[in-house]
Amino acid sequence: MKTTLPIITLSLTSLAFSFSNTCADDPPDLDALVQLIAQLDDPAVQFDLLKGMREGLKGRKSVKMPNAWKALYPKLAKSKSRDVRREATRLAVIFGDARALTFLHNTLKDPSASPRARRSSLKSLLQIQYPTLPETLFKLLDDKDLKTDALRALAAYKHKDTPKQILSRYKSFSSPQKLEAINTLASRPSYALQLLNAIIAKQIPPSNVPAFTARQLQNYKDKKITAALEKIWGKIQQSSKQTQKLTAKYKKLLTPKYLRNANLSKGRALFNTTCASCHTLFGQGGKIAPDITGSNRANLDYILENILDPNALIGRGYQLTSIILKNNRALAGVIPEENNVSITVQTLTERVVVPKADIKSKTVLPVSMMPPGLIAALSNDQVRDLIAYLASDKQVPLPKSKSK
Repeated sequence: MKTTLPIITLSLTSLAFSFSNTCADDPPDLDALVQLIAQLDDPAVQFDLLKGMREGLKGRKSVKMPNAWKALYPKLAKSKSRDVRREATRLAVIFGDARALTFLHNTLKDPSASPRARRSSLKSLLQIQYPTLPETLFKLLDDKDLKTDALRALAAYKHKDTPKQILSRYKSFSSPQKLEAINTLASRPSYALQLLNAIIAKQIPPSNVPAFTARQLQNYKDKKITAALEKIWGKIQQSSKQTQKLTAKYKKLLTPKYLRNANLSKGRALFNTTCASCHTLFGQGGKIAPDITGSNRANLDYILENILDPNALIGRGYQLTSIILKNNRALAGVIPEENNVSITVQTLTERVVVPKADIKSKTVLPVSMMPPGLIAALSNDQVRDLIAYLASDKQVPLPKSKSK
């Protein structure tokens, strides 16, 4: 074994280097490495090589199956090492191995399987866009363990029944699940219009829609979506005169006396639904916009300027990147990672690794991720509660749930 370890290490290093410098349309030859794994019995070394192989293929949905894989996979699938079994199955998915795909789909549907195993199966099936997955995901919207995962996964598919399936259950979702639902319904223009119609019909409160999502919908530049947005929030893209008018309005409203009557707990709840998906405050919230804990929040002018005219000053790295995939799914967020093969998008709720070969268009927008004027959908008391919470110097509890 001493004589083979340097060779294995060298092979793995060389493989990782060759993968990172290979274009998406020219996958490397894996036969030699698969043959090497077939000669080994040490699970730890097998795991290292399998993991290295999978990481080298990151961003690829499918690769031609190596010649020796068909015989090797059954051996790896029966390994005593759970890690080896997991990595082997993930690679089998990339190679289009029907044995692995059937196993994973059955595991996902099995309520007696562990949530961890089911989530891992779902992740692998999503990677290769398993064709019959949406029907399974609709059923999982009622599964207490995988409801959130199903909501997130449905964004990857275009299915005419997705909005209906989600909206019919919306009221039963928890707050984090409602955010996942809205994020999925914002992922395609046809879904987005049904989301906005549900808001107009008062099935979904406008305050449940994060500022980021309103900006994402605006970027579709679809006449029907724009009309629905304006019906709910008014003109999202406002002029400097409108900004000045709104600033004067809210400065007149938000007097010290009026702010003293604010309900900070309700303000926190509004922050959670409107702002926390992007911003962090008091250690809680999203990471795709600046942490505002240490900002000049107690200054009313500062707060109003940033809420009413967020495009006035955009921090580097916080511009919105809009990506349209070839299957017409839209992704919006910031880009923490990019290589020759794939791009990583940090959305409101997840990091999505997208093969560059799947991208139809990518646009970095010279605007803030938060659209101006979004508080127009809030009542005066809601604006007061939100502004007072933003100006507070310590965390407050959320409102107590109403007993049924």
